[in-house]
Amino acid sequence: MTNKFVEKSEFINTDFDKLQTDARAQTIHGVNPHLAVLAQAVIAKYPQWQLVAVRADQHITHENVSGRLVTNFNIIEKREKLGYIGWDYSYSRGDQYVVGNDRISEQMERQTHTKTTKIDVAMRHIKKHFSPKTTDEHFAKSVAEASQNIHRQAQNINYEVRSNYSDIQQEVLDFVDANWTLFTSTLNNTKVVMAAKYLNQKNKLETINKIQEANLRKLSHDILLRGNEYVIRHKGVISIFDNEHLPQELKMKLGMLKLVGVGEMVDGIGYRGTEDCFIVI
Repeated sequence: MTNKFVEKSEFINTDFDKLQTDARAQTIHGVNPHLAVLAQAVIAKYPQWQLVAVRADQHITHENVSGRLVTNFNIIEKREKLGYIGWDYSYSRGDQYVVGNDRISEQMERQTHTKTTKIDVAMRHIKKHFSPKTTDEHFAKSVAEASQNIHRQAQNINYEVRSNYSDIQQEVLDFVDANWTLFTSTLNNTKVVMAAKYLNQKNKLETINKIQEANLRKLSHDILLRGNEYVIRHKGVISIFDNEHLPQELKMKLGMLKLVGVGEMVDGIGYRGTEDCFIVI
């Protein structure tokens, strides 16, 4: 690749301003010399077209000033983009002309443009594919763009809805709980049954969470029934009582837990973990 380039002044009906005013852009010294051959050929053959510089990927230093060379032009006719031309470099093929637009992209399996080292081949692609879109092409592209936009917007709004709802979800649940009768009055019979099942399981969850918390904090009475004795652990201390000396409150709660099956709990009382082991709160 060479540091030589073609001055911007050598191109008529060509817009360099949009690229030069890019806040990230360095000085635009001119046009890549290989691309300049194709660009000037296009200008000569199609004087009604305008070239608009859109990329300047080649970095050079000219007269001790770092800058860039234009490497891609959009081709415009009556404010419609017909396609683009550009420059590419391959170590195996050297400098290449790039020609692309929607029509070319539809014919390519893996790429969106053609590449060639021959100016006449590049010009043939331009002659064949570069012209204003037909009504059908405009319609297909516009509908596809609209469909993509609505899909993208739907995804964004869906994310925002879920995010915003998560911020107030607890308040919604609290309101429903506080107005349960009013809420269930809005449901059909099938949903009323489901709501009752939910409420029952929710109450069970609250009960077992309280028992589990007391157990984890060692505030519960963990009781093993062993013959006529009760082995009790409470706050890390283990005590053994016979039936006569078992504290009355524990005796009453144990009596209730003995009436339920293994794995069952009683709100405010405790949990029967096995046939002979109980957690009392």
